[in-house]
Amino acid sequence: MVPPAPSAPHPAAAPPITPALALALAYDRYVAALWRGESEEVRRFGVWLKGCWGLGPPEPAGAPAAVSALVGAGTSIRWHQVDGVLFGYIPGVPHRCYQVPADAEPPAIVPYGRPRRTAASGR
Repeated sequence: MVPPAPSAPHPAAAPPITPALALALAYDRYVAALWRGESEEVRRFGVWLKGCWGLGPPEPAGAPAAVSALVGAGTSIRWHQVDGVLFGYIPGVPHRCYQVPADAEPPAIVPYGRPRRTAASGR
């Protein structure tokens, strides 16, 4: 009798996509699209996010729920979720932050390499 083959270890489950992580990923797609020179999606997202910027509370102590790492000049946005609001803090910018409802849906930016929907293609 042949012994059964050892089972392969199960890969670790991916962490859940929290609202803070979803927004951090959306922001990183926005910055990458800016670098690629894309315009319409970038403009919509930029206008939407600019409307979320303003005076805000100090950054909470402790680790952020997510980080947008692609911000220019080596800076990042640290996203904290507090009472249903995502607060995005930029290092060195006191008294101001992004304030986004955790259930907000930012304008979509199609990830690089995925087909874009166009009027001509109907897709």
